[in-house]
Amino acid sequence: MGLEAKALAFGHGHRPLFEGLSFGLAAGQALLVEGANGSGKTSLLRLLAGLSRPHQGEILWRGRPLSAQLDAWREGLVYIAHAPALKDDLLAWENLCLTINLSGARRQPFAQAEAVAALARIGLARQALLPVRALSQGQRKRVSLARLFVDPEPAAAAPAAAQILLLDEPFDALDDAGILSLKDRLAHLVLQGARLVYTTHQTQTLRLAPQQLLRLRLAA
Repeated sequence: MGLEAKALAFGHGHRPLFEGLSFGLAAGQALLVEGANGSGKTSLLRLLAGLSRPHQGEILWRGRPLSAQLDAWREGLVYIAHAPALKDDLLAWENLCLTINLSGARRQPFAQAEAVAALARIGLARQALLPVRALSQGQRKRVSLARLFVDPEPAAAAPAAAQILLLDEPFDALDDAGILSLKDRLAHLVLQGARLVYTTHQTQTLRLAPQQLLRLRLAA
C-alpha cells in the first residue's frame, strides 16, 4: 500500500476534529479530501506532511511509522499549503528557485532557465520576470503551484522522484484555464505513479479511473 493512516485522531484544545480515521494510498492513486471549513482538511495534510502528530493512531510509510523516517519522507514530498508562501520582493522565477533549492529535492541547483520554463507551462511566461508583489492573487497561486510543472532532473543526477503530493485547496483563486491545466497535470503525475492527497471545497475531480481516485469526507 505504501501510505497508510490507522485510526487517526486529532483536534485543537478540547475540540476534536476527527477520530478513527483510516485509509490507504498506493502508487498511482489520488485521495480527494472533502469537508466543510473547520472539518480538519488542513490538519490532516499537516499530519501527513509530518508537521503535526496525531493525538491517537499512526501514519505508516512502507510499513514503518512516519515519525521514524521524516527526513527520508520529505525528500520525496511536495507539500503546497493553501496560502502561497512567497516573498513579495523576489521575482516570480526567484521564488520558484528558492522554494525548490531549499526543499533539498534536487541534487543540482535549480536555475533561472528551468524556473522560467516551469512558470510558462502554468501560464506565467510574461510574469516570470515580475516581482511577486505585482501579481494578482491567481497569479501568485500559480507561482506556488509551478513546482508541479518542473521537469525532472536527469536520472543520473536525481534523487528518488517525488512520491507524495499534498495540496491544500490547489484550485482556489485559479481561473477556468488554470483549473483545467492543473487538473491535467495532476492526473498526469498520478498516472506516472505519484500518490496525491488534495483538499477542495469545489467540485473538482480528476480524470482518473474509479480505482485511482478515492474520496474521504470529513464531518463538520
